[in-house]
Amino acid sequence: MELAAFQFDHARHRHTRGFRFLQLGWSDGNTFLPVTFSLLSGQNQVCGAKADARTHSGKRKLQAQRKAPEVVRELLVSSLSQGVQASYVLFNLWFSSPKMFRQLRRLKLQAVAMVKRSKKVYYRFNGQMMDVKAIFKAQKKRRGRSRYLLSVLVKAVVEGEASTPVTCIPGNLYQ
Repeated sequence: MELAAFQFDHARHRHTRGFRFLQLGWSDGNTFLPVTFSLLSGQNQVCGAKADARTHSGKRKLQAQRKAPEVVRELLVSSLSQGVQASYVLFNLWFSSPKMFRQLRRLKLQAVAMVKRSKKVYYRFNGQMMDVKAIFKAQKKRRGRSRYLLSVLVKAVVEGEASTPVTCIPGNLYQ
């Protein structure tokens, strides 16, 4: 099959041939309605394909070869232009980055996501660039309060652009 690639299955802990399924949906808290989707390929393709950007299938093939955060933005822009109304975007930590928060802010959307604990991603906190783990480590635990209830206002900084305010709430700090 064209563009099928070896994908890592996190449930089975092994590689399988196929695609990653990226789905965008709308929810009111009780109901989930699928809005659009994209099948994503990977680096280790089993069978490549030539894509003609003039056709619908060619556009899908080109989209399948782009990075997931770029495709998320495309799906959001497409859905918003077709009349889907949303104030918030909920996603997992795979997509949480200062760049993504900035792009969502440009679309006038708020994000709800667990923030990556990575030494490569930094946020501005008290005038210093710090990673998420260092930010929460710097916060003192308040007596009688769970550390999981802590939230911190930081700024997501993308080079060459104005900073974006982000409220960080810790995921699992202790792993």
